[in-house]
Amino acid sequence: MQDNTYMQSLLENRVMARIYGNDQREAAKAILEELINRIESNYLKTFDELNEFGLGEGMVVKITQILLSSRDGALTPLNKEINQINHKNKLR
Repeated sequence: MQDNTYMQSLLENRVMARIYGNDQREAAKAILEELINRIESNYLKTFDELNEFGLGEGMVVKITQILLSSRDGALTPLNKEINQINHKNKLR
């Protein structure tokens, strides 16, 4: 994924003229990619902390399965949209 320079630029200049076409798709892509990074970071932190709770092995497995399922549920539509944006950009 690209660095956050484009996303930071957008956030610093929130009062900007409306953008269209490829610029709009690139902005949307940057927003979605940043959200994916934040989601992945939160899930990784939660996975890392699981052993700190003193849970039994069975409960850790159960929570891990739930976390993986919810992570996939959160990331799948975001990645799907990014793929569609990439496809549209290739057509132009």
